[in-house]
Amino acid sequence: MPLDYSSLTEIVGRSIALTYAADLVPVDVMPETEVFRVVPPTYAPLKDHAPSRYLISERGEVRLDSPQSWANRLEEIITAAALTPSIDVVKPDGTVLVNSRALAHRIFDAYLRDSLLGEKPFFADSVGTEIRRARPEDATQVFIHSPESLLFGAWDSHTGGGALVARYPRLISGRIYGVGAQTRPGGAQKTDALGVNDSAGTMYKRPDGMLALNPDEAETTTTKDGKKNPVVFGKNGKPSEAGYGSVPASTDKDGVDVTSIHLTGAIHLGAMRKYHFPTDKGKSTERDLAACAALAALAVYAVAQAVEQGLPLRSGCDLVPTRMAWLVRRGLDGDSEIEIKADDAKKVLKNAIAKLDQYGLGWNQIPLQVVASDGLIHAIANSVGEEQEE
Repeated sequence: MPLDYSSLTEIVGRSIALTYAADLVPVDVMPETEVFRVVPPTYAPLKDHAPSRYLISERGEVRLDSPQSWANRLEEIITAAALTPSIDVVKPDGTVLVNSRALAHRIFDAYLRDSLLGEKPFFADSVGTEIRRARPEDATQVFIHSPESLLFGAWDSHTGGGALVARYPRLISGRIYGVGAQTRPGGAQKTDALGVNDSAGTMYKRPDGMLALNPDEAETTTTKDGKKNPVVFGKNGKPSEAGYGSVPASTDKDGVDVTSIHLTGAIHLGAMRKYHFPTDKGKSTERDLAACAALAALAVYAVAQAVEQGLPLRSGCDLVPTRMAWLVRRGLDGDSEIEIKADDAKKVLKNAIAKLDQYGLGWNQIPLQVVASDGLIHAIANSVGEEQEE
Protein backbone atom coordinates (compact mmCIF):
# COMPACT_ATOMS: atom_id res chain seq x y z
CA MET A 1 0.00 0.00 0.00
CA PRO A 2 1.25 3.57 -0.67
CA LEU A 3 2.01 5.90 2.21
CA ASP A 4 -0.36 8.65 3.36
CA TYR A 5 -0.74 10.49 6.67
CA SER A 6 -3.42 8.14 7.96
CA SER A 7 -1.37 5.02 7.25
CA LEU A 8 1.73 6.65 8.73
CA THR A 9 0.02 7.43 12.04
CA GLU A 10 -1.25 3.85 12.19
CA ILE A 11 2.28 2.54 11.57
CA VAL A 12 3.82 4.89 14.13
CA GLY A 13 1.25 4.02 16.78
CA ARG A 14 1.43 0.24 16.47
CA SER A 15 4.71 -0.85 14.89
CA ILE A 16 8.13 -1.61 16.29
CA ALA A 17 10.12 -0.21 13.37
CA LEU A 18 10.03 0.81 9.75
CA THR A 19 12.92 -0.98 8.05
CA TYR A 20 14.36 0.12 4.71
CA ALA A 21 16.80 -1.50 2.33
CA ALA A 22 18.22 -0.68 -1.09
CA ASP A 23 20.46 -2.42 -3.60
CA LEU A 24 22.99 -0.05 -5.16
CA VAL A 25 25.49 -0.08 -8.03
CA PRO A 26 28.13 2.42 -9.15
CA VAL A 27 26.92 4.80 -11.85
CA ASP A 28 29.88 3.88 -14.09
CA VAL A 29 28.98 0.19 -14.55
CA MET A 30 26.40 -1.50 -16.73
CA PRO A 31 23.54 -3.50 -15.15
CA GLU A 32 24.96 -6.86 -16.22
CA THR A 33 28.32 -6.22 -14.49
CA GLU A 34 28.95 -8.90 -11.87
CA VAL A 35 31.96 -7.38 -10.08
CA PHE A 36 32.59 -3.67 -9.78
CA ARG A 37 35.14 -1.37 -8.21
CA VAL A 38 34.34 1.23 -5.54
CA VAL A 39 36.48 3.43 -3.31
CA PRO A 40 35.65 3.07 0.41
CA PRO A 41 36.49 5.73 3.00
CA THR A 42 39.94 5.40 4.53
CA TYR A 43 40.62 5.19 8.25
CA ALA A 44 43.63 5.88 10.42
CA PRO A 45 46.21 3.07 10.55
CA LEU A 46 46.36 0.76 13.54
CA LYS A 47 50.10 1.41 13.91
CA ASP A 48 52.23 4.52 13.49
CA HIS A 49 53.64 5.08 10.00
CA ALA A 50 51.40 2.38 8.52
CA PRO A 51 49.25 3.27 5.49
CA SER A 52 45.63 4.29 5.91
CA ARG A 53 43.20 1.43 5.69
CA TYR A 54 39.75 0.34 4.57
CA LEU A 55 37.40 -1.35 7.03
CA ILE A 56 36.89 -4.86 5.68
CA SER A 57 35.49 -7.61 7.90
CA GLU A 58 36.66 -11.22 7.91
CA ARG A 59 33.53 -12.04 5.91
CA GLY A 60 34.59 -9.65 3.15
CA GLU A 61 32.13 -6.89 4.03
CA VAL A 62 33.55 -3.41 3.41
CA ARG A 63 32.19 -0.24 4.98
CA LEU A 64 31.19 2.37 2.41
CA ASP A 65 29.20 4.72 4.65
CA SER A 66 29.08 4.64 8.45
CA PRO A 67 25.93 5.26 10.51
CA GLN A 68 27.26 8.70 11.46
CA SER A 69 28.01 9.64 7.86
CA TRP A 70 24.61 8.35 6.73
CA ALA A 71 22.93 10.52 9.38
CA ASN A 72 24.82 13.55 8.07
CA ARG A 73 23.56 12.86 4.55
CA LEU A 74 19.99 12.72 5.80
CA GLU A 75 20.46 15.97 7.69
CA GLU A 76 21.57 17.60 4.43
CA ILE A 77 18.28 16.51 2.84
CA ILE A 78 16.32 17.98 5.75
CA THR A 79 18.30 21.22 5.61
CA ALA A 80 17.59 21.59 1.88
CA ALA A 81 13.86 21.07 2.45
CA ALA A 82 13.82 23.97 4.99
CA LEU A 83 10.70 22.65 6.75
CA THR A 84 12.00 22.29 10.31
CA PRO A 85 12.91 24.80 13.02
CA SER A 86 16.56 25.62 13.63
CA ILE A 87 18.86 28.18 15.23
CA ASP A 88 21.31 30.49 13.45
CA VAL A 89 24.48 31.56 15.25
CA VAL A 90 25.19 35.05 13.91
CA LYS A 91 27.75 37.82 14.26
CA PRO A 92 26.61 41.07 15.94
CA ASP A 93 25.97 42.50 12.45
CA GLY A 94 23.59 39.63 11.65
CA THR A 95 25.94 37.65 9.40
CA VAL A 96 25.15 33.95 9.81
CA LEU A 97 28.12 31.92 11.04
CA VAL A 98 26.50 28.49 11.32
CA ASN A 99 23.08 26.87 11.58
CA SER A 100 22.27 24.43 14.37
CA ARG A 101 21.66 21.66 11.80
CA ALA A 102 25.39 21.74 11.03
CA LEU A 103 26.50 21.43 14.66
CA ALA A 104 27.95 18.12 15.81
CA HIS A 105 26.06 18.17 19.12
CA ARG A 106 22.96 19.77 17.60
CA ILE A 107 20.82 21.66 20.13
CA PHE A 108 23.37 21.15 22.92
CA ASP A 109 26.44 22.30 21.01
CA ALA A 110 29.13 24.56 22.44
CA TYR A 111 28.42 27.13 19.70
CA LEU A 112 24.99 27.68 21.25
CA ARG A 113 26.35 27.63 24.79
CA ASP A 114 28.71 30.48 23.88
CA SER A 115 26.07 32.62 22.16
CA LEU A 116 23.56 35.15 23.46
CA LEU A 117 19.79 35.31 23.13
CA GLY A 118 19.02 38.90 23.96
CA GLU A 119 21.27 39.91 26.83
CA LYS A 120 21.65 36.44 28.30
CA PRO A 121 23.68 33.35 27.36
CA PHE A 122 21.43 31.08 25.31
CA PHE A 123 21.17 28.38 27.98
CA ALA A 124 20.48 30.99 30.69
CA ASP A 125 17.55 32.45 28.73
CA SER A 126 14.10 30.94 29.22
CA VAL A 127 14.25 29.15 25.84
CA GLY A 128 17.61 27.53 26.48
CA THR A 129 16.73 26.73 30.09
CA GLU A 130 13.58 24.85 29.02
CA ILE A 131 15.57 22.95 26.38
CA ARG A 132 18.10 21.84 29.00
CA ARG A 133 15.32 20.80 31.38
CA ALA A 134 13.63 18.66 28.72
CA ARG A 135 13.79 14.89 29.08
CA PRO A 136 12.27 12.00 27.10
CA GLU A 137 9.13 12.14 29.27
CA ASP A 138 8.79 15.85 28.37
CA ALA A 139 10.70 16.49 25.15
CA THR A 140 8.42 19.27 23.91
CA GLN A 141 10.98 22.09 23.86
CA VAL A 142 13.60 20.03 22.03
CA PHE A 143 10.93 18.96 19.52
CA ILE A 144 9.82 22.56 18.93
CA HIS A 145 13.32 23.97 18.44
CA SER A 146 15.35 21.05 17.02
CA PRO A 147 13.44 17.91 15.99
CA GLU A 148 16.65 16.62 14.37
CA SER A 149 18.16 16.39 17.87
CA LEU A 150 15.52 13.77 18.70
CA LEU A 151 15.69 12.02 15.34
CA PHE A 152 19.49 11.76 15.03
CA GLY A 153 20.35 11.84 18.72
CA ALA A 154 21.84 14.45 21.05
CA TRP A 155 23.66 14.57 24.35
CA ASP A 156 23.90 17.58 26.64
CA SER A 157 27.64 17.14 27.18
CA HIS A 158 28.83 20.74 26.75
CA THR A 159 26.50 22.87 28.86
CA GLY A 160 27.33 21.49 32.31
CA GLY A 161 25.11 19.39 34.57
CA GLY A 162 27.09 16.24 35.24
CA ALA A 163 25.81 12.70 34.93
CA LEU A 164 22.10 13.60 34.94
CA VAL A 165 22.10 15.64 31.73
CA ALA A 166 19.73 14.83 28.90
CA ARG A 167 20.60 12.07 26.44
CA TYR A 168 18.55 11.32 23.35
CA PRO A 169 19.58 8.19 21.42
CA ARG A 170 19.19 8.25 17.64
CA LEU A 171 15.83 7.09 16.30
CA ILE A 172 17.10 6.31 12.81
CA SER A 173 19.95 4.04 11.79
CA GLY A 174 21.54 3.13 8.49
CA ARG A 175 24.75 2.09 6.78
CA ILE A 176 26.04 1.27 3.31
CA TYR A 177 28.36 -1.68 2.74
CA GLY A 178 29.80 -3.80 -0.03
CA VAL A 179 29.87 -7.61 -0.12
CA GLY A 180 32.69 -9.87 -1.32
CA ALA A 181 35.31 -7.15 -1.00
CA GLN A 182 38.80 -7.71 -2.34
CA THR A 183 41.39 -4.94 -2.34
CA ARG A 184 42.92 -3.78 -5.60
CA PRO A 185 46.65 -2.98 -5.80
CA GLY A 186 47.87 0.35 -7.06
CA GLY A 187 46.60 3.85 -6.47
CA ALA A 188 46.76 7.50 -7.33
CA GLN A 189 50.00 9.11 -8.39
CA LYS A 190 51.21 12.62 -9.09
CA THR A 191 53.98 13.83 -11.37
CA ASP A 192 55.39 17.30 -10.76
CA ALA A 193 54.99 19.38 -13.92
CA LEU A 194 58.56 20.75 -13.85
CA GLY A 195 60.30 18.08 -11.81
CA VAL A 196 60.63 19.95 -8.50
CA ASN A 197 61.90 17.54 -5.83
CA ASP A 198 63.60 17.47 -2.43
CA SER A 199 66.78 18.89 -3.92
CA ALA A 200 65.03 22.26 -4.16
CA GLY A 201 65.74 22.80 -0.47
CA THR A 202 63.67 23.88 2.52
CA MET A 203 60.57 25.80 1.51
CA TYR A 204 59.77 28.85 3.64
CA LYS A 205 56.54 30.84 3.60
CA ARG A 206 56.69 34.57 2.91
CA PRO A 207 54.29 36.99 4.66
CA ASP A 208 52.20 37.09 1.45
CA GLY A 209 51.90 33.30 1.50
CA MET A 210 54.25 32.66 -1.41
CA LEU A 211 57.33 30.45 -1.52
CA ALA A 212 60.79 31.55 -0.40
CA LEU A 213 63.99 29.51 -0.27
CA ASN A 214 65.83 32.21 1.68
CA PRO A 215 64.83 32.14 5.38
CA ASP A 216 65.48 35.90 5.60
CA GLU A 217 62.47 36.45 3.31
CA ALA A 218 60.17 34.26 5.39
CA GLU A 219 57.37 35.16 7.73
CA THR A 220 58.51 34.72 11.36
CA THR A 221 57.07 33.57 14.65
CA THR A 222 58.39 34.75 17.99
CA THR A 223 59.09 32.39 20.89
CA LYS A 224 58.52 33.22 24.56
CA ASP A 225 62.19 34.17 24.95
CA GLY A 226 61.97 36.61 22.02
CA LYS A 227 63.66 34.47 19.39
CA LYS A 228 62.32 34.77 15.87
CA ASN A 229 61.97 31.64 13.73
CA PRO A 230 61.21 31.53 10.00
CA VAL A 231 57.91 29.86 9.04
CA VAL A 232 58.11 26.84 6.75
CA PHE A 233 55.40 25.12 4.75
CA GLY A 234 53.91 22.27 6.75
CA LYS A 235 56.05 20.85 9.53
CA ASN A 236 59.42 20.56 7.84
CA GLY A 237 59.29 22.71 4.72
CA LYS A 238 59.49 19.78 2.31
CA PRO A 239 58.43 20.43 -1.30
CA SER A 240 55.54 18.00 -0.83
CA GLU A 241 54.25 20.13 2.05
CA ALA A 242 54.26 23.17 -0.24
CA GLY A 243 52.37 21.38 -3.02
CA TYR A 244 55.38 20.42 -5.16
CA GLY A 245 57.10 17.13 -5.99
CA SER A 246 56.04 13.83 -7.47
CA VAL A 247 54.16 11.06 -5.70
CA PRO A 248 54.72 7.52 -7.01
CA ALA A 249 51.78 5.19 -7.44
CA SER A 250 51.00 3.36 -4.23
CA THR A 251 50.96 -0.41 -4.11
CA ASP A 252 48.75 -0.90 -1.08
CA LYS A 253 45.25 -0.10 -2.40
CA ASP A 254 43.20 1.34 -5.23
CA GLY A 255 39.66 0.75 -4.05
CA VAL A 256 38.00 -2.63 -3.70
CA ASP A 257 36.15 -5.06 -5.95
CA VAL A 258 32.71 -6.03 -4.63
CA THR A 259 29.93 -8.25 -5.90
CA SER A 260 27.04 -6.22 -4.45
CA ILE A 261 26.33 -3.03 -2.49
CA HIS A 262 23.54 -2.56 0.02
CA LEU A 263 21.94 0.13 2.16
CA THR A 264 20.12 -1.09 5.27
CA GLY A 265 18.55 0.84 8.12
CA ALA A 266 15.50 1.41 10.27
CA ILE A 267 13.34 4.08 11.86
CA HIS A 268 12.94 2.91 15.46
CA LEU A 269 9.27 3.56 16.24
CA GLY A 270 9.16 1.67 19.54
CA ALA A 271 11.95 3.89 20.86
CA MET A 272 10.24 6.95 19.40
CA ARG A 273 7.07 6.27 21.40
CA LYS A 274 9.06 6.57 24.63
CA TYR A 275 9.11 10.32 24.03
CA HIS A 276 6.19 12.42 25.26
CA PHE A 277 5.25 15.99 24.39
CA PRO A 278 3.07 17.64 27.02
CA THR A 279 2.15 21.32 26.84
CA ASP A 280 0.78 23.65 29.49
CA LYS A 281 -2.54 21.87 28.88
CA GLY A 282 -1.07 18.62 30.16
CA LYS A 283 -0.40 15.26 28.53
CA SER A 284 -2.21 13.91 25.49
CA THR A 285 -1.90 10.58 23.67
CA GLU A 286 -3.08 12.25 20.48
CA ARG A 287 -0.45 14.97 20.80
CA ASP A 288 2.28 12.39 21.37
CA LEU A 289 1.17 10.50 18.26
CA ALA A 290 1.12 13.67 16.15
CA ALA A 291 4.65 14.57 17.24
CA CYS A 292 5.97 11.07 16.61
CA ALA A 293 4.24 11.02 13.21
CA ALA A 294 6.04 14.25 12.29
CA LEU A 295 9.40 12.80 13.34
CA ALA A 296 8.73 9.60 11.42
CA ALA A 297 7.59 11.54 8.34
CA LEU A 298 10.78 13.60 8.49
CA ALA A 299 12.89 10.44 8.61
CA VAL A 300 10.96 8.68 5.84
CA TYR A 301 11.23 11.67 3.51
CA ALA A 302 14.96 12.11 4.16
CA VAL A 303 15.72 8.45 3.42
CA ALA A 304 13.50 8.23 0.34
CA GLN A 305 14.85 11.46 -1.12
CA ALA A 306 18.48 10.55 -0.41
CA VAL A 307 18.15 7.21 -2.21
CA GLU A 308 16.07 8.41 -5.15
CA GLN A 309 18.42 11.30 -5.97
CA GLY A 310 21.45 8.98 -5.94
CA LEU A 311 24.28 8.63 -3.47
CA PRO A 312 27.56 10.28 -4.55
CA LEU A 313 29.46 9.18 -1.46
CA ARG A 314 32.89 10.25 -2.72
CA SER A 315 35.07 10.17 -5.83
CA GLY A 316 35.02 6.58 -7.03
CA CYS A 317 31.87 5.71 -5.09
CA ASP A 318 28.90 7.38 -6.82
CA LEU A 319 25.97 5.01 -6.36
CA VAL A 320 22.51 4.63 -7.90
CA PRO A 321 19.67 2.46 -6.57
CA THR A 322 18.36 -0.56 -8.46
CA ARG A 323 15.84 -1.59 -5.79
CA MET A 324 14.27 0.07 -2.73
CA ALA A 325 12.05 -1.67 -0.19
CA TRP A 326 10.27 -0.65 3.02
CA LEU A 327 9.00 -3.09 5.64
CA VAL A 328 6.63 -2.38 8.53
CA ARG A 329 7.84 -4.48 11.49
CA ARG A 330 5.15 -5.55 13.96
CA GLY A 331 7.00 -8.37 15.70
CA LEU A 332 4.79 -11.38 16.38
CA ASP A 333 1.95 -9.74 14.45
CA GLY A 334 4.01 -10.09 11.27
CA ASP A 335 5.68 -7.77 8.80
CA SER A 336 4.20 -6.05 5.75
CA GLU A 337 5.69 -4.20 2.81
CA ILE A 338 4.78 -0.62 2.02
CA GLU A 339 5.54 1.46 -1.05
CA ILE A 340 7.17 4.81 -0.36
CA LYS A 341 8.26 7.41 -2.92
CA ALA A 342 10.02 10.66 -2.06
CA ASP A 343 7.29 12.88 -3.55
CA ASP A 344 4.59 11.10 -1.55
CA ALA A 345 6.74 11.20 1.58
CA LYS A 346 7.18 14.97 1.28
CA LYS A 347 3.41 15.45 1.00
CA VAL A 348 2.92 13.33 4.11
CA LEU A 349 5.61 15.35 5.91
CA LYS A 350 3.92 18.67 5.06
CA ASN A 351 0.60 17.24 6.26
CA ALA A 352 2.20 16.05 9.50
CA ILE A 353 3.76 19.48 10.09
CA ALA A 354 0.40 21.19 9.51
CA LYS A 355 -1.22 18.92 12.12
CA LEU A 356 1.26 20.06 14.79
CA ASP A 357 -0.36 23.48 15.14
CA GLN A 358 -3.53 21.82 16.42
CA TYR A 359 -1.59 20.53 19.42
CA GLY A 360 0.55 23.57 20.26
CA LEU A 361 3.63 21.94 18.77
CA GLY A 362 4.02 24.00 15.59
CA TRP A 363 7.41 24.32 13.93
CA ASN A 364 8.66 27.84 13.15
CA GLN A 365 10.52 27.54 9.85
CA ILE A 366 12.24 30.92 10.34
CA PRO A 367 15.47 30.23 12.28
CA LEU A 368 15.82 31.64 15.77
CA GLN A 369 18.92 33.86 15.90
CA VAL A 370 21.49 33.88 18.69
CA VAL A 371 24.52 36.18 18.68
CA ALA A 372 28.01 34.73 19.06
CA SER A 373 29.76 36.00 22.19
CA ASP A 374 32.97 38.04 21.97
CA GLY A 375 34.94 35.02 23.12
CA LEU A 376 33.48 32.84 20.39
CA ILE A 377 34.05 35.51 17.73
CA HIS A 378 37.69 35.83 18.77
CA ALA A 379 38.18 32.05 18.88
CA ILE A 380 36.85 31.72 15.33
CA ALA A 381 38.97 34.61 14.09
CA ASN A 382 42.12 33.27 15.71
CA SER A 383 41.51 29.81 14.29
CA VAL A 384 41.07 30.92 10.68
CA GLY A 385 43.56 33.78 10.80
CA GLU A 386 41.04 36.58 10.26
CA GLU A 387 41.64 40.09 11.45
CA GLN A 388 39.30 40.96 14.30
CA GLU A 389 37.14 44.06 14.06
CA GLU A 390 37.56 46.62 16.78
